[in-house]
Amino acid sequence: MLNKIPTISVIMSVYNGEQYLEDAINSMLCQTASDFEFIVIDDGSTDGTTKLLQQYRSSDDRIQVLHHANVGLTASLNIGIRQARGEFIARMDSDDRADPYRLEAQLAYLRKHSECVALGSRLRLIDPDGDSLGDSQPPVQHDDIVESLYQGIGSLPHPSVLMRRTAVESVGGYRESFRYAQDLDLWLRLAEIGQLANLTEPLLNYRLHLNSITNEKRREQLECARRAVREACLRSGRPSIPITFAEQKFSSSSRVYRGWAGLASSNGYADTARKHAWNAFKENPYTTSHIGVVAKLVSAKFRGSKTKVNRAA
Repeated sequence: MLNKIPTISVIMSVYNGEQYLEDAINSMLCQTASDFEFIVIDDGSTDGTTKLLQQYRSSDDRIQVLHHANVGLTASLNIGIRQARGEFIARMDSDDRADPYRLEAQLAYLRKHSECVALGSRLRLIDPDGDSLGDSQPPVQHDDIVESLYQGIGSLPHPSVLMRRTAVESVGGYRESFRYAQDLDLWLRLAEIGQLANLTEPLLNYRLHLNSITNEKRREQLECARRAVREACLRSGRPSIPITFAEQKFSSSSRVYRGWAGLASSNGYADTARKHAWNAFKENPYTTSHIGVVAKLVSAKFRGSKTKVNRAA
C-alpha cells in the first residue's frame, strides 16, 4: 500500500484522545472509498492513545503514526500535510465519526467540480454518548460561505473537509501563528484561489462535549478570528469593518446540558432531550429554568410526541 500513491491522505491529530479514538479510526477504515493513507499525528499524548495507535498501525498498512512532543493542532496538521502524498487531503478529528460514504461522496463532487478547492458537509451533532442532537446546516454555495467567513464564522466544518493538496500547499498550509481559528484563516486564503462548497448530506457525526474552554482561551480564539478576517480584507482590498463577536463566557455544565436538551427536543429526539434535562437538573437542581425544562420534558404531552431513533448511524 505504501508504495502506491493514494488518492486521499486523511490527516488526524490526536492528543490524549483514547476515549473516542477507536470510533473515529474505525469509521475511516470502513469507508467505501478505500484508496487512502491515514496519517495520524500523536501530539505528545500521555494516556493510552499511543498504545492504541500502535495496535492499529500493525493491523492496517494504510495507517501511519507520527509521534512528537506536544506542539498543538496547527503545527501537527502541517506535519501531516508535509507527509501527505495524496491528490486530496481529508481532515478528521479523533472524537468524531465519519459516515461510510463520506470520502466517496466528496471525491465524486471534487472530480466533477475542478473549480472547488475545499469541500465540507453538513454535520450530524451528537452528544458524548453518541446520541443524536440534530443537524447543522452550514451554507452550501461559495458566495454564502465566504460572506460567513468574513463575519468570522468558520462555515466549512473543519473535520468534514476534503481539499486539494496542491491548493493547500500553494497558500502555505495552516499558518502556525494562528493557535486557534487556523481553519477560518485557511478557508479565507483558499477562497482567494478557488471555490468553496458544502454538501447538504450530513457526512460526519460531530461530537459535542461539556464546555471546558476557559475564558482566556475564548478571548484568544476570538482575537485569532478577528485577525484572520482583518488580514483577508487587506489582501483582497475588501472594506474592513469592525468584526464584533458576542462575548462568550464559560458555560457551566448544567447550562450545557440544558442547551443539549433544548436542541434534542426541537429536533424530536425525546429520549436524549430527557436525558440531558435530567443531567442539567442534577448539576443544579435549584435553578428555576432547569426545573422548567425537566417539567416540560417529562410531561404527558411530551411523552406522547414523536420519538426518533436516538443513536446516530
